[in-house]
Amino acid sequence: MNFNLTSEIVIMNREAIALAADSAASYSESDGRKIFQSANKIFTLSKYRPVGIMIYGSATLMRVYWETVIKVYRTKLGKKNFKTLKGFADDFINFIKNNFALFPESERTLFVESCIYSYFKKIRDDINKAIEEEFEDGKKKNLARF
Repeated sequence: MNFNLTSEIVIMNREAIALAADSAASYSESDGRKIFQSANKIFTLSKYRPVGIMIYGSATLMRVYWETVIKVYRTKLGKKNFKTLKGFADDFINFIKNNFALFPESERTLFVESCIYSYFKKIRDDINKAIEEEFEDGKKKNLARF
């Protein structure tokens, strides 16, 4: 079963922005999903610019805690600035794409395989559910004839 535990709120006006999030996050392990009730989900992306980032759902990306990913990025970013928020977002995504120290090829392969497996499992489960529903509808129609 796939579920998201996160509630996030952003309130903005011309003067300020307020970010809020609950503190529950999940971490998937081979023996199942672990739930943390006191996870940090709001981080500053830059020490020198007013840019924040919120995470939701899983506490990790390819088995690396988001908090670690963000702190390593923040150190690498230093005083670098972008004219737009999109510039920060693009740079952060490129950091993740190109960081083979945090995300080695073996982890990337495992991550892709896991995603593909999850999608096919979801498709299989949806097909099985549709077959069961069709079967139940057929049984009900047959019983109604008697």
